Amino acid sequence: MTLSEFIVQRRTALGLSRLQLARASCIPVSRLLYIERTPEARRVSPDTLEALARGLDVPVETLLRAAGYLRRGAVDEAVLVALGVGDRP
Repeated sequence: MTLSEFIVQRRTALGLSRLQLARASCIPVSRLLYIERTPEARRVSPDTLEALARGLDVPVETLLRAAGYLRRGAVDEAVLVALGVGDRP
């Protein structure tokens, strides 16, 4: 499943419109529309993925994996910190 497909599926399951998710994630609705319609997930920044994760009520790692930033398996906290979305010591 691509990032775009995951976001659309999760948003729909939550009963959210694009506008509602964009507001909950504090991103422009035009950005959300672009993400939902563009299969090239690598163009989505980790910061945007973190915001969407909050709006979709999923762990940020889920979206980072779907976007190709993380491999399946254990999450490396150092990778998350390097991407700017992990807890810093």
